[in-house]
Amino acid sequence: MGHVVIAGQGYLGNRIARDLRRANTPVVGLRRSAVDGVRAADLTDRASVQHALEDLDVSAVVYCASADGRSVDAYRAAYVEGLRTMLEVAPDAYVVFVSSTAVYGQSSGFVDHASETKPSSPTAPVLVEAEAPPLGRAAILRPAGLSGPTRTRLIRRVVDGTLSGPDRFTNRLHRDDASTAVIAALTHRPTGPFIGVDDDTAPLSEVAAYFASFFDVKAPVIKGPPVGKRCRNDALRGLGWVPRYPSFREGYVDVARELAQ
Repeated sequence: MGHVVIAGQGYLGNRIARDLRRANTPVVGLRRSAVDGVRAADLTDRASVQHALEDLDVSAVVYCASADGRSVDAYRAAYVEGLRTMLEVAPDAYVVFVSSTAVYGQSSGFVDHASETKPSSPTAPVLVEAEAPPLGRAAILRPAGLSGPTRTRLIRRVVDGTLSGPDRFTNRLHRDDASTAVIAALTHRPTGPFIGVDDDTAPLSEVAAYFASFFDVKAPVIKGPPVGKRCRNDALRGLGWVPRYPSFREGYVDVARELAQ
């Protein structure tokens, strides 16, 4: 059995590596600096990546790197150049590329894996560009914003009263469900795009009201009706994947309880 390489082992990659090891799958992680058994490599430098992987038989790559910033240049380095490097160094490996629902810039209605990509932010076109080269040999996982351990910003804004504005539909995926989505792709080895999202694209007003009640604080003033896209996970469920955290209630409950202590 060849190794699975986690390219960009951070918040999500750590969980993927943990889940794969529990399944007795050989795993090696790459990140900028070596730590806890993760190898150091500059994903944009072919020689650096080749050196890090020279003793391995690589059967699959999970590319889940993060950009150093929000600029177009930072995104191009992380997603276009870094992914190109991995494809060149491991030309026979199956790839799971972790992209983003940001490629869908639609302002209303439902979107699924077959929907047209309509990037509307300056960096989203870079993700679309990065997705193109590996399509014939890769699953493209497009997760919504990740919830889970340490993701407390939304809850804190409800508690401190700084959350406000127009209502919108929210799309999210718990980090642990993102990990099992990646593993479902590694198991079945499909190609093409999949949206990673939970089952509940709840309006922000509903999410905020839930946390306000949980912490016994005044609910934020959020003006409706909700707008924005609503993502669907049908294709991912077609692989047999089922979210452990089907809504924001399950996805945030542990974080909320920790903050309440």
